[in-house]
Amino acid sequence: MATKVTWLQHFNLKPSTLRSRSTSNLSPNPRVRMQTRIHRLIEDQGIVLMPGCYDALSAAIVQHSGFSAGFISGYGVSASLLGKPDIGLLTPPEMAATARTVCAAAPMIPFIADADTGGGNALNIQRTVKDLIAAGAAGCFLEDQAWPK
Repeated sequence: MATKVTWLQHFNLKPSTLRSRSTSNLSPNPRVRMQTRIHRLIEDQGIVLMPGCYDALSAAIVQHSGFSAGFISGYGVSASLLGKPDIGLLTPPEMAATARTVCAAAPMIPFIADADTGGGNALNIQRTVKDLIAAGAAGCFLEDQAWPK
């Protein structure tokens, strides 16, 4: 039987080298302890390697491979759904629908989703973030750039 090689072994690293050496709270407010899954991973591992995925199968592979988190790639989703590069053609509802299938396929690890520019003004961004949360995403990347791209 083949031995499973973790990414730490692959890069010849020890867990202790990736953990934060500081025992202080990472929150800007010393009375507030960060409780999100992503924050706990960062506190535990220091560096969190998050491979990108674009559908349920790739998410299941990320989880099965032993990664502790992943991200949903805007380019990957755009390429797999539309056959086009990430030039703003993918809509926030399409990304939320993909996030829902990704998070359902790999429920043991958190995923951060590419939210692009959020889809427009502040109200659109609010809706995009709420949709991603409802889909199961643990976080999102928002780009600060003019629309359209």
